[in-house]
Amino acid sequence: MITKKQQAQIKEELNNCKKPLFLFHDDPDGLASFLLLYRYKHEGKGIPVKAAPKLNLFFAQKVNEYQPDKVFVLDIAEIQDSFYNNVNVPIIWIDHHEVRDIGPKVKYYNPRIADPNEYSPVSYWCYEVVKQDSWIAAVGCIGDNYNPSFMDIVCKKYPYLLEKPIDNLEKIKFHSPLGKLMDIFGSILKGPTSQVLSCVKILTRVSSPDELLKGETSRARFILKHYQKIRKAYDELLEEALKVKPEGKLFIFIYKSGKISVTKNLADELAYRFPNKLVIVGREKSGEVKMSLRYDVKPLPPILEKALVGIQGYGGGHETACGSCVAVEDFDRFIENLKDQL
Repeated sequence: MITKKQQAQIKEELNNCKKPLFLFHDDPDGLASFLLLYRYKHEGKGIPVKAAPKLNLFFAQKVNEYQPDKVFVLDIAEIQDSFYNNVNVPIIWIDHHEVRDIGPKVKYYNPRIADPNEYSPVSYWCYEVVKQDSWIAAVGCIGDNYNPSFMDIVCKKYPYLLEKPIDNLEKIKFHSPLGKLMDIFGSILKGPTSQVLSCVKILTRVSSPDELLKGETSRARFILKHYQKIRKAYDELLEEALKVKPEGKLFIFIYKSGKISVTKNLADELAYRFPNKLVIVGREKSGEVKMSLRYDVKPLPPILEKALVGIQGYGGGHETACGSCVAVEDFDRFIENLKDQL
């Protein structure tokens, strides 16, 4: 866990800066984590980290362009030396992936430091720090397959978002207004960067989940317009994916690169529709297959690690959800390795 003392330290870091920059993973957990901290602080700027969840020289340049007095890194699995070596302001790193060695100028908070087997999203801990916007925190947690302890607060304050008992995360994801919000959060991070940043900025000002769900204001309608565009592309791919038949214990759907990537979202829904299958959704681009993998039968990271031996590629993640990228010419061998592991 992240202790009460550490939570107080994070809050103090927020209180004692004037121009923070928030770098966050481009998924509902990362976005919710940013929104929770920003809506408390009402200062700074947020930048989603797309593609691989790691910070490198490119993002160091983004930091130096903005010239913040502090950088908050949220739900990012790795920081490379090229980032450390070119950023000269304090870094507050809140994560829940595998524990990493930290560089200079970094204050690092990760619940897995105390217990390597703990699984709790960054949005959960950001909520514990700021104690506001419980609906946003719930979206982030559900998006990362976690049922938070504050869900009763959400049900009491926003009874239209979900019904009790809260014991089935998949039902919440795909059959509740809270799940619709999760879908909106994930979808608006797709598409052209300028539109993504506009949606994120507007989302910092949305006053309630009802405003967003019903499109009650011009700002909510702007977000929903972008969401519907992404959702249309998603539905077309989902229809194509549902024509695929499982191969034994595997369900594999690979699509060609287009303007929009919905791999993670698609993997989540296909895992719901094909329980007990190792679901692999990939997007072929620039000689690589970038994949999201889902499996709830046994821990996925050890399976993926062994399947990548001798393969041009990389991957990692959580117990039931991982990301991976392999060279196109090695993809078939990678799949055979997965079959061997299963």
